[in-house]
Amino acid sequence: MKIDPEIRLKKLKDCQQGEIVRLRNGANIALVIENDPVQSTIAVLSPSMALRHVQLSINCISFGSSWVLEPTIDENTRPQNTKYTETAGSIQITDEGPILVLQNPNGWAPAGVNLDDYKIISTIGQNTAPILQWRLWLSEASRDRGEPPFFEFAHQPAD
Repeated sequence: MKIDPEIRLKKLKDCQQGEIVRLRNGANIALVIENDPVQSTIAVLSPSMALRHVQLSINCISFGSSWVLEPTIDENTRPQNTKYTETAGSIQITDEGPILVLQNPNGWAPAGVNLDDYKIISTIGQNTAPILQWRLWLSEASRDRGEPPFFEFAHQPAD
């Protein structure tokens, strides 16, 4: 028998870069960015779209790293549209790859995570094209079966 998507109970220290996890309080959905000997760096998708550093010993449910992100392209997705470069939750298309914009734990300018290599980006450049709405499935098979997305993000631009 195979469960799709793959679901495992783990400690954050045992998770790999790129795994989607649900933390112990049940509300937080996060993307594992990196683990070092002291802490885990995660991108909290729900509820706050923020970069966080948490203890490695936290229990979580891992949904694996075979997730699929589907962007919605609209009139705001155009080169050098800097209006949304600091919008937490947006994905900025750059020449370095897609950057997920997150609130910075230090309260300064937003940080970002390159979704191609999971490197943290401290400065989001001006030559970007924003994606303000996207959906995430835990596997390509679940999307292909027509299941609802596991997570959705939509920023409503002010007119």
